[in-house]
Amino acid sequence: MSDSLDLNPHWTVCTCNNCSGHLEFDASNAGTAIQCPHCGMETVLFVPKVPAAPAKRGLAWSSKGWLLLGGVLAAGLLLVFFVSTPRDSQSRPAAPTAEQQSATNNASQASPTPSSQPAIAQITNRHVEPVTGAFGWNLGDRLPDNLTARQNEKSFGWSFFSMDPPPTPTPYFKMFRLEVTRDRRICRIIADGVLEEPNKWLEVAGGLDAVLYDKYGRTRTNHYKLGDHSFRTYFYGGNGREARLEVEANLEGSPSSPSPFARVGLDYTDTALCDIAEAEKAEAKKAAAEATKKAAKSAL
Repeated sequence: MSDSLDLNPHWTVCTCNNCSGHLEFDASNAGTAIQCPHCGMETVLFVPKVPAAPAKRGLAWSSKGWLLLGGVLAAGLLLVFFVSTPRDSQSRPAAPTAEQQSATNNASQASPTPSSQPAIAQITNRHVEPVTGAFGWNLGDRLPDNLTARQNEKSFGWSFFSMDPPPTPTPYFKMFRLEVTRDRRICRIIADGVLEEPNKWLEVAGGLDAVLYDKYGRTRTNHYKLGDHSFRTYFYGGNGREARLEVEANLEGSPSSPSPFARVGLDYTDTALCDIAEAEKAEAKKAAAEATKKAAKSAL
């Protein structure tokens, strides 16, 4: 293949050998010596050789670019492959089994968050019996006719107060109160006393607790302190009839009572009858308010 390119199959152009003027001639006359019409000097006609067009660099660079891009993509794929592939089964912990997860949950439930409140020790006894009563009085019995119950102005309930020994006297207790329904059924038996020997308050608490525990069964206890006062509370019975024993002591004394002090209290409760008594109290309070309102209107 020739490296020249003819501009016309018959005519071509060359330059004067002397003045470089352009000369157009028939290509078949190439090699003929003529007089240049521009400078008048002799020159030889020739068919000029047209240099071949240089290779397009854009195409070559494009190929290199594609090769470079392919290499980058291949390296990226290899990197993703190595990162996503686990290296060693021992390098990462195994997921917990269902049994292990269940054991963890049970352990977390068995260890509750500590509370700032005094801890209540739940003690379940194998025999828990509803309490019946104390000091010769029984829950649910009607107050004897010879005892007068009066309405408590603060609570609008009915109570019998006694400073005299009850039918069955018991050491440590000196003050008694019976709360009754409107038809005189006993719903609460409350006894209080002040210990003559305060230093023996734990001994007294233990002795009373042993008797009540053996008779009714203890459900729970609560031991706590409020300032200089120490408290021990015990709960007995169940099924709507419960008893609560509370012993309080302040062996350091206080500004109001410089001497050591200890008190014991016992409270028997029939929940169903107390609910009736509370409803009657609310009714009595409402009736008293309406009577006061009516009296105020009539006065105006």
